[in-house]
Amino acid sequence: MAPTSLKQQIKDRLCLTSGLPSANPTSSAWQEPPASIATTQSKTLPLETDIAIIGSGITGTSVAHSLLNHPRGSQLRVTILEARNACSGATGRNGGHLVSDTCGHFEHLVAALGVEEAVKMLKFSEANLEELKAVIAQLSEPEKDAVEFRQVIASSTLGDKATVDSLGRSMKLLQETGEKTKLGYTIVEDDNILHNKYKYRDGLAVCEQEGAGALWPYRLVTILQTHLLDDNAKTKKVWSGIMGFTADGFPMIGKLSRATTGRTGTEEWIAAAMTINPPQVQHASWEVRAAEKRARCADAIPKPWRLPSHILDSLKTPLETNKNDLVSLDIPRRSGILSDIELDITESYNVSSVLAKLADGTFTAVQVVTAFSKRAAIAQQLTNCLTETFFDQAELRARQLDELREGGKLAGPLHGLPISLKDTFHVPGTQATIGLVAFLDEFSKTTSPLVEILLSLGAVPYVKTNVPQTMMTADSQNNVFGRTLNPRNTALGAGGSSGGEGALVAFRGSPIGVGTDIGGSIRIPALCCGTYGFKPTAGRIPYGGQRGCSNPGLKFILACAGPLANDMKSLEIFTKSVIDARPADLDSTAIDVPWRNISTVSGKKLRLGVLPEDPSYPLQPPIRHAISQAVAKLRAEGHILVELDPKECLVSGINGVAWGLFSLDKTASRIVTDAGEPCIPSRQRITDELERLKWDFLPDLTALGDLDKLSTLNIKRAEVIESWRKVWQSHRLDAVIGPAAQNTAVQHDLYGVPPYTCFLNVLNYPACVIPFGSAKPIPGEEFTLNPDQAGPPYDAELTEGAPCSIQVFTSSMRDEECIAISSIVDNALKG
Repeated sequence: MAPTSLKQQIKDRLCLTSGLPSANPTSSAWQEPPASIATTQSKTLPLETDIAIIGSGITGTSVAHSLLNHPRGSQLRVTILEARNACSGATGRNGGHLVSDTCGHFEHLVAALGVEEAVKMLKFSEANLEELKAVIAQLSEPEKDAVEFRQVIASSTLGDKATVDSLGRSMKLLQETGEKTKLGYTIVEDDNILHNKYKYRDGLAVCEQEGAGALWPYRLVTILQTHLLDDNAKTKKVWSGIMGFTADGFPMIGKLSRATTGRTGTEEWIAAAMTINPPQVQHASWEVRAAEKRARCADAIPKPWRLPSHILDSLKTPLETNKNDLVSLDIPRRSGILSDIELDITESYNVSSVLAKLADGTFTAVQVVTAFSKRAAIAQQLTNCLTETFFDQAELRARQLDELREGGKLAGPLHGLPISLKDTFHVPGTQATIGLVAFLDEFSKTTSPLVEILLSLGAVPYVKTNVPQTMMTADSQNNVFGRTLNPRNTALGAGGSSGGEGALVAFRGSPIGVGTDIGGSIRIPALCCGTYGFKPTAGRIPYGGQRGCSNPGLKFILACAGPLANDMKSLEIFTKSVIDARPADLDSTAIDVPWRNISTVSGKKLRLGVLPEDPSYPLQPPIRHAISQAVAKLRAEGHILVELDPKECLVSGINGVAWGLFSLDKTASRIVTDAGEPCIPSRQRITDELERLKWDFLPDLTALGDLDKLSTLNIKRAEVIESWRKVWQSHRLDAVIGPAAQNTAVQHDLYGVPPYTCFLNVLNYPACVIPFGSAKPIPGEEFTLNPDQAGPPYDAELTEGAPCSIQVFTSSMRDEECIAISSIVDNALKG
């Protein structure tokens, strides 16, 4: 076949009109006489609806009937979309038998799903028949006569011995479960009965099912549809042509992501819509809606992955007020949920080594994804770190990646790697509520650019993680999902706002996670939970296309996205892979600067500045000790350490600029207030600290309007950026090391403002947090705050054993150097 001929055939096939639905369809005797509801038409579709149901047959109508007769469904707007007239498909064009064939397949259901789930399927099928009978019983006598319902014994032909034997085994297996069925099943094999009763030839059998029924489906469905409309005084019914089609081929109807598809511009497609109930919807209280969301999250954990009671009973409860080191307790191993190989995958491999094993076929993507999915499920039950789980979709993608590898190809440099995502990222079919009641009704319809890139690189997203209310505190608690706990010590906070990521990665429920950072939101969870975290220069990793709760027109300090992991190499692999993918092609907020391979840093004796303790934010003893030890180790390696002056570093003053700019945007607070939900305690603590601090660096802003405040603050920001340029040049620094916080992880709700991370967001510098040591009580060392100082209280006993850390940062756009130098520092601290 000539290539041009093949192309023409493909083009003809793509442009072929399906012919469905037919412009002049035949009429079935079952649809005579036609119901009046089936032919009513108008010109418009509803622009908004709460529930959209595709198809007006028995299934669609049953769903609408169930929703609207539910105690919580009285205010729902339900729209049924149909390609032609109501009930014009298979339901309306055929006679109806109320039968259940689940018993006949029981053997296969047990093999595929297990006895417990197979029994549920059987009971569901039987309950469906009973519910239909109950609905019919509520009809008026004339309606019952029209429906022509009657009880019958249904018979099914069994055409061969294998089918007969399979049904016999199914019936025996069902009997052995002890479950009672509402339908009676009998296999008739007697030749005389078959011949006399059924007129069958020898060698056939029949299954008789007692308790079955027969009816006129078209009449039942259209009667129910009429009731659904007539029972609501303010309803309207609409039968309309589709207004148009979106670019992806789906109809234009408000708040609907999927519906009957058709060819753009084709007038022969007709959409039937029943809009039921008035447009004003009265939602349940925020407490009820939040509780329902939490219940759905809990139900999403597969039963085989749920922790046994003896594990939970062994913990000191309540978890958030008692010290439990969930990492040391080795719960994944003790629970028996993970196999030995799954434990090995999640505990013995980092991103680099697991990618190597995926590439050479030692591990399959399904193995790796399942291992981390199981461990994430355990982490969720202990730390409450997850908001969304899509384990089934992840497994399906992993299988597709395995098939690709079997064909000799890899999807990309992250082929088969599970990656967890902060709840801000959009993944279609999931929610991105960011813990706010206001977003509980919304589902993601788009894919965030960074997620698109990760998918193109071969990664496998599988969970999303928890955040604080408004994402402007360091305590990951909100009124929807509750509080995320620190797996190192459940009585301490996990940090925020990427606190779910910090907890999950520390528990090794994720090999690498993606957070965001506008004041320390990657680095704070890393330092609290003892992981590594990298905040890049804003724009190097794509940040666009996420859920936020700020005014997009008030972005004066740029947020960024970045990774959290359990080693420096993992951070480098992630960052390089994403930047190499040219993110600016997908995200207009990304900077199109390729990754630079840094060779001049390796083996070099570094000149490192040491960030001093700011007088307004004194360091707690464990952090002061960790910085001192780190400086000593680096000097011992031959690196040059330069002690910087607090007056040139301006940590306090830069924080004044930051919080002055943040305060101009009231959007998040307004979202919380409008939804009627209360403010979480950690947000109030930040407010109290900011009111107590004196910003001597700034002029008095109280008498200024917002525009003048903005102008003044931007001038100050430019001044501190220039001041730090002089610091780099005058001291000839390669990087700066210092504290990431005044403290380790602290008691819940007490973290307060994050001065040592936030000032770097104002400067837009890349920064790494590196775990180093743990908190130990230092005899004779006291810690108190003066009235003009801020910080969380120091509890030596409670924080004993909490991870300590240091922070390494470079000047803007030197992300490659920051990661390379951080790796050198990390190796020195381990020596």
